[in-house]
Amino acid sequence: ALVDAMRKSCAECLFESTERVLVHTRVRPVLSMEDDAGDALTVQLPNTVVLDTRSYVVHSAWTEDDSQATVFRDLCHHVDGAFDGLSCLFVAGGPALTGKTYTLFGESAGAGAKSLRDDTCRLGLVPRALARVFEVLRFRALPGWTHRVEICALAARDDDAASSTATV
Repeated sequence: ALVDAMRKSCAECLFESTERVLVHTRVRPVLSMEDDAGDALTVQLPNTVVLDTRSYVVHSAWTEDDSQATVFRDLCHHVDGAFDGLSCLFVAGGPALTGKTYTLFGESAGAGAKSLRDDTCRLGLVPRALARVFEVLRFRALPGWTHRVEICALAARDDDAASSTATV
């Protein structure tokens, strides 16, 4: 009952939002060439990103010091909202070598991570979101019910796009 109440509370917050697109950003570590040129982005917590003299306000922001677990913990209510009919999409954009793949997919968990909630686990948003989907499906399992989950991934580079869909 407590889990349903918390889930309902998150869904109500999302429904009540006047924004149709929520923007969250993660800033990767500064490269030495950027530091030398003074081109680096900085984050003014909790939700402002600064580039040169321009400031951008987003719904939330994370720095290179924030773990994959922290980022997902802050975003998992979007995955839960999908079960209540809300749309949820994680998009990573930016130039090459800026951490898009790391944020979305991460790297292997390694020997030290005991679970996806462990801050030492370096799996990204996609494997965590999938684990959350199946966790919720197991929690909501009813006798005689079956579930179908479709996963679609799209990778676009310049003018080239490749798509892959799998049914689990």
